[in-house]
Amino acid sequence: MNTARFPKVAEELGFLDRYRYFDGKSGKRYIFTRMTAPDLADCAGVVVIIPPSAKQADTQLPVIGEVDRDGKFHGLGAAKTRRRAGEVFVHLLAGSALDRKTVLDDLKAGFGLL
Repeated sequence: MNTARFPKVAEELGFLDRYRYFDGKSGKRYIFTRMTAPDLADCAGVVVIIPPSAKQADTQLPVIGEVDRDGKFHGLGAAKTRRRAGEVFVHLLAGSALDRKTVLDDLKAGFGLL
């Protein structure tokens, strides 16, 4: 399973709670920013990882999806999961729909979701 890693600079500056790397199957790593689920309303054109709750972490995989340019969240079980989510991780650097699809496909494969 894909495991989160912390960027070295975040570790050195004491921001471990804010930034994480997630690896795609290709070996590329993607930096994500931690936010609360309600903050997604202000994000458009981003890739999102919603981790399972702490008590479900051993038995469930994260929800991986995107917020499209119109602010709509897409992902398996996305609406239900988003309502329950306390924190989400957002990748802000995939600027186009094609870039988001590439990142999503790589991450899903990295988590064994494809």
